Amino acid sequence: QDIIILPNNKNIVVAAEQAAHAAPGNRRLHVLATRSVPQGMAALLAFNSEESVEHNLAAMRSAMEAVVTVEVTRAVRDTSIGELPVPEGQFIALADGQLMASGGTAEVALRCVLAQVGLPDDPVVTLYWGNGSTQERAEAVAGGLRKDYPGIQVEVVHGGQPHYPYLVSVE
Repeated sequence: QDIIILPNNKNIVVAAEQAAHAAPGNRRLHVLATRSVPQGMAALLAFNSEESVEHNLAAMRSAMEAVVTVEVTRAVRDTSIGELPVPEGQFIALADGQLMASGGTAEVALRCVLAQVGLPDDPVVTLYWGNGSTQERAEAVAGGLRKDYPGIQVEVVHGGQPHYPYLVSVE
């Protein structure tokens, strides 16, 4: 009877909420306002089919709120990070939608933003690699993180995303 919708994009949340209000029949649609794929994945992992919808919504919300989402892509126009210029085409890294770092490679931008966001105690980092990266490059980044941050748990997953060499979940 209950359906939980995970929009996984801040631009889709309002449309999902409108759809939930217009749902026909006896189904109850609940929108958990995930703003990124990493938040959606964390929420999905918190779901327990043995529990009530209320319990699941609370657990899923808590899981998604514990995630820092990092996106690495290329600048589509000249921009800046503070007073530092970033030319069009350079790799940039965003943390929860905020531009925080740039670099000559996707991996440099990624490592720079991870150093800035800080890693919690016993962190779990999931690297979803996509177009513009490879399994080997992602594994090299994971190896470097494991070396630099003893105790870190790093997972490497082929995400297949077309516009981001890396989407990263930091929990």
